[in-house]
Amino acid sequence: MSKEPSPINQTTDIVSVAEALHSSFKASASFSYFLKKIFNIELDEKFSDHRNKAIMYYYTSMYSDLGGEVIECDDFNAVALISPPGVHIDFSETKDTRFNKVWYEDYDTHLESFIGENPFYYINLVGRNFNQEKKKGTVTKIFNHYMKMSDLKGCPIVLEAISEESKNIYEHYGFKTVHSFSYGQNEVDEKGQIDPKGKGFVAYLMLYYSGDLNEYKNKVVEASELPKINPKTYEVIDVKMITSCFKECNTTYALEPITSVGIAVNKEK
Repeated sequence: MSKEPSPINQTTDIVSVAEALHSSFKASASFSYFLKKIFNIELDEKFSDHRNKAIMYYYTSMYSDLGGEVIECDDFNAVALISPPGVHIDFSETKDTRFNKVWYEDYDTHLESFIGENPFYYINLVGRNFNQEKKKGTVTKIFNHYMKMSDLKGCPIVLEAISEESKNIYEHYGFKTVHSFSYGQNEVDEKGQIDPKGKGFVAYLMLYYSGDLNEYKNKVVEASELPKINPKTYEVIDVKMITSCFKECNTTYALEPITSVGIAVNKEK
């Protein structure tokens, strides 16, 4: 495993990340449809670029507030929103029961059939910043980082591809499609235009795992049991040694307790 330090950074600069994500996804008809659904916006309602960007500010802020990892690479040339193992971030069900069944009920059933109820990384959004000149390999650096963290922790990465192009890219990185599903049928066409006979969109549930997925599924794994890895150096953190040190030091010094927080919002995707 490479000893080179991580090329990515966690950031609290919500504005820069949100604006980069907005630039990356604003032209995506499938993502626009998805945003309208989860925010209960009617498909024929005006959806201005300003409101689209405001939602992306909210989306990014939510990830930051609820324990997600807000990531930038090469001065925000590529950015991402990631749920680490054990952190659950999601929206409430929408007013559209058919959408809920496809994206929540059926999705969770299929995902559980591959990894059980065990922890995983979830890549919610990752994209290149079209407000800047392209720098080679910035998105790849983000994927390489999380694939390395996945290997070291021994848990999978989950994501959805919302286009054939993105699916092909993720397959190139080593992700495998385990389930495909349609949404927006009889509502919109492939370009997101309202069409009662429209085909809607196709999405792909994809997984990356360097081990035996069946073996992982059959385990009972807690997020707290996964190896603790320094995300900047990729070195294993010896928790037992740290615990021992604190016990010894606590005999003469009053130290602040270390706490860990688990966050669950509805369900983990």
